[in-house]
Amino acid sequence: NVRDGSRVCVAPAGSVVVNDEGDEMMVQKTSVGGQMSEGMLCDSKMLGWAGGAAGIAVQMPEHLPIGSAPPASKPRPQDDNETADS
Repeated sequence: NVRDGSRVCVAPAGSVVVNDEGDEMMVQKTSVGGQMSEGMLCDSKMLGWAGGAAGIAVQMPEHLPIGSAPPASKPRPQDDNETADS
């Protein structure tokens, strides 16, 4: 579900996310398909959000600055119309 121009949440190595069992886990550098991976794309469950499909990278609203921490709960579509100043 990731395409050119997508704004997704990335957990770099050293980040803590929620695994499929609901436990916290630290993202580690590892080899995937012979290539070094230094992080992973996050789905809603990994961020502790209610809703969202497992294994589908979350799409971040345009108003969130690139590199900022994800919000505490899943953004709703109307959040895309808000600005950081509102």
